[in-house]
Amino acid sequence: MASTPATIITANAIAGQPGSGDAGGALAVTGGLAGATNNAGGAVPITGGAGAGTGAGGAVTITGGASGTGSTGAGGAASLIGGAALSTNNVGGATSVIGGAVVLAGGAGGTAAGVGGAITLTGGTATAAATAGGALTLTGGTSTTSAAGGAINLTGGPVGSTGTGGLVAVAGGVGGTTSGPGGAASVTGGAGGYGGTGNGGTGTVAGGASGTGATGNGGAALVTGGAAVSTAGTGGAVTVVAGVGTTTGTGGAISVTTGAGGTSGLSGALTLATGVGGTTSASGTITIQTGAVTATSGAASGAMTIQTAAGATASGAGTGGASGAITVQTLAGGTTGTGTGGAGGLVSILTGVGGAGTGAATAGGAGGGLTVTTGAGGATVGGTVGGVGGAVAVPAGAGGAGSSTTGGAGGAITLTAGAGGKGTTSGAAGSITLTAGAAGTGGNIAGGNINLIGGAGVGTGMPGEVQVNSVSGFSEAVWQQYLPASVPVSGSSYTFFMANRAYRVKAASCSCSSSATVPTVDVIKDTGTGAPGAGTSVLTGVMTFNTTANTRVVGTVSGTLANIALAAGDRLSTKWAGTVGSITGAIVTVTLIPI
Repeated sequence: MASTPATIITANAIAGQPGSGDAGGALAVTGGLAGATNNAGGAVPITGGAGAGTGAGGAVTITGGASGTGSTGAGGAASLIGGAALSTNNVGGATSVIGGAVVLAGGAGGTAAGVGGAITLTGGTATAAATAGGALTLTGGTSTTSAAGGAINLTGGPVGSTGTGGLVAVAGGVGGTTSGPGGAASVTGGAGGYGGTGNGGTGTVAGGASGTGATGNGGAALVTGGAAVSTAGTGGAVTVVAGVGTTTGTGGAISVTTGAGGTSGLSGALTLATGVGGTTSASGTITIQTGAVTATSGAASGAMTIQTAAGATASGAGTGGASGAITVQTLAGGTTGTGTGGAGGLVSILTGVGGAGTGAATAGGAGGGLTVTTGAGGATVGGTVGGVGGAVAVPAGAGGAGSSTTGGAGGAITLTAGAGGKGTTSGAAGSITLTAGAAGTGGNIAGGNINLIGGAGVGTGMPGEVQVNSVSGFSEAVWQQYLPASVPVSGSSYTFFMANRAYRVKAASCSCSSSATVPTVDVIKDTGTGAPGAGTSVLTGVMTFNTTANTRVVGTVSGTLANIALAAGDRLSTKWAGTVGSITGAIVTVTLIPI
C-alpha cells in the first residue's frame, strides 16, 4: 500500500497519491451503501461531457496503468464487472456501455518481447447448484428507418511481415464431466423483417484471402464434425440443409462450387469422400438422392443431372475445347499375401421399378428405361466435314496376370432382355435389338455396319467366335449325290465350295441312303491353283460311311488353325477312298463360321 494513500484533487482531475518507494495510491469511486432493507445501492455514472453544436461528446476512457520501465512489469488491467448478486435468487449485475463508440483495447506490449494485453469478456460464474452461467451477448446498435443495424466484427490481430494473423475461434463450451453435451456454435444470418419482403441475412464461412505475393494460397474453409473420443462413439455429423420453401416457393438450393482458376490455372477440384473405414470395417457409403415427393397427384420425383461444362469456343482456325469427361469408377480390390485378392468394386446402374397398379382395371407402370447416348457430332458451316458422333464403348475388364499361376479370365459382357411378367396371360419377353446408325440425309451414303468380332487367340489358341445360342457356325457347305447314277469314284476328289471371304471350318459330317460297302470320304482344303484334293485335310482322319441307312457320321475337325482357316479363293473338296460300290443318297456337310 502507498505510504501516503491520500487522494489528490486538483482542477478537473482526481488522482491517487504517488507512491514513495512503494505502490501508487489506489483510487476508488464507489456508490453509496443503501440505508434501508430493500433500497438499491448508489449508482456511479461516468459520463463524458455533452458536445455543443457540431462538437463531439466527450470521451470516457478507462485505462489500466502503464507498467514500470523494467523488463517484466505488466500493464495494469482494466475491468468492467457487473455487481455480484448476494441475494438468494437474483442474477448478477449487467455490464452495459451504451451510446457513443465503445473501445476496449488491451495495453500495448513492451518494446522488446512483451505481448499486447488481452481483452477477456466473460459471463458471470454461477454459484448456486444447477444454475446457468451468465450469458455474453454482443449486439450491434439498432438503426433508424432504412439504415443498416450496427455491425459486429471479430477480427484477429494484424501482424508483422511474416507472422500469422491472429486466430478467431468461436467454440461452444465444454460439456459436463458426466454426460452433458458440449455447447453448440452457430453462425446464423439475421431473419428478414417481420411482415416485410426482405431476405434473410447470409451466413458465410470464408477462408482468408492470400497475400499479394507470388505463391500464397487462399485460406481453407473447413466445416468439421467433432471427433468421438469415447470407446464406441460416432463422429459428429456435418449436415448442410437448405431452407424450406413455403406455399409455391422452391426449397433453398445447395451449391458447392470450387474456386475459379487463375489466368492459366485449373479450377479447384471437388471431392466427395467418406471417411476411412475402421481396421475391420468397410468405409462409409455415399448416397446422392433427390427429394421424396409428398404430393398426391402423381408428381414425379426430382431429376438428377451429372454433366460437365461445354468446351471453350476457339477463335479462327483453332480447335474448340473438349467438354470435360465423366468417369464412374470403382477402385481395385485389396491385395493379399497368400489368400484371394479382393474383387474390384461393382458399378451398378439400376432404373426404378414400375409402380404397382392397385385397382382391378389399372395397369402397372413401366420400369424405368436406360439410355446411353453419346453426343452428336458438331455441325460445321462451309466446305469442311462435320464432327463425328461420340462412340460408345463397353469393354469388360482384362483378366489379372498370374506371375506363377494361371492368369484370370477376361470379364464377360452379357446383354439380357427382361423376362415377361407372370399373370393370367404371360407377358412377352423383352427383345434385344442392335441397330446401326442411319446415314445422314442429302446424299448417297451407306448406313452404319454392325460388326461382331471374336477375341484374338494367343499362340496356338483358337480365336474367339461369334455364336448363336452358344453354338458356333453360321453357314453350311454341302456336297450331295443328287442322282443314284452319280456314284463318286474311289481315289477321286470333287470341289463343292469356294470361299468369297474368310471362314473357319467348325464341323463336318456325312451319311448315305444305302451302301453295301463302306467307302470313306475326307474333306480337303485346296488353295491357289492346286487340283481338287491336292491340299490339306481339315479333319484328323477320314469319315467312314455307316452301312445303316441315313446314319450320321461326324468327323473330327483338326485343331491346327492353319488347316481349318479359309481365305477368299480357297476351296473345299471331297476326297473318296475305299470301296464305293453302288452308294446312293450320299451327302457331306461342312459347317463354316465367318472370321
